[in-house]
Amino acid sequence: IVQRGSSDGLLARLMRDAALLALPRLHLVCTLLSLVSPVAQSPILRNPSFPNPTHDAIAITSSSSNGSNKVDTTNLIEISSSRARGAMSSKARVYAEVNVVRPKEYWDYESLTVQWGDQDDYEVVRKVGRGKYSEVFEGLNVNSNERCIIKILKPVKKKKIKREIKILQNLCGGPNVVKLLDIVRDQHSKTPSLIFELWTTAIHKE
Repeated sequence: IVQRGSSDGLLARLMRDAALLALPRLHLVCTLLSLVSPVAQSPILRNPSFPNPTHDAIAITSSSSNGSNKVDTTNLIEISSSRARGAMSSKARVYAEVNVVRPKEYWDYESLTVQWGDQDDYEVVRKVGRGKYSEVFEGLNVNSNERCIIKILKPVKKKKIKREIKILQNLCGGPNVVKLLDIVRDQHSKTPSLIFELWTTAIHKE
């Protein structure tokens, strides 16, 4: 019986010593895990969105007994916001209502009947520039021997061509507006070209 008790005591001491040795190892493992684990980030709070973005929401606040104001989310009233609609639209500072006072022939470019000139009256001299919808050349009127600008349009819808011609005709004679002299078209390819006056004064972009 004495030997059995001594062996049990020895076993208990061994288990206690093993537990004491395991605690530092467990602490070391936990420290290493905390170093390699990603740090938790604070959540990103987004502004609450309402179903209709074109309406303002008015929150009715209720005062509690401790004097603090809390938003009562159950009593949200939506009203029509004319300011929100007005901020998305813009209005020209000048001539904003010119198409209202003018007759239909002034702004109805789709009904425009283009009077085509003779393309053989003009010769291309050199290229001076290009754009998204056209290439621009310096030209010569063979009849008057006067220099001009030839703007050869790239293939686009006829409606866009009519709109540009109509705008140029309406603006003709205005200040700082290049005068549209003629409208010609190639007989085979049907490629339209706009003939402008040549400005010799260099215009620099600010």
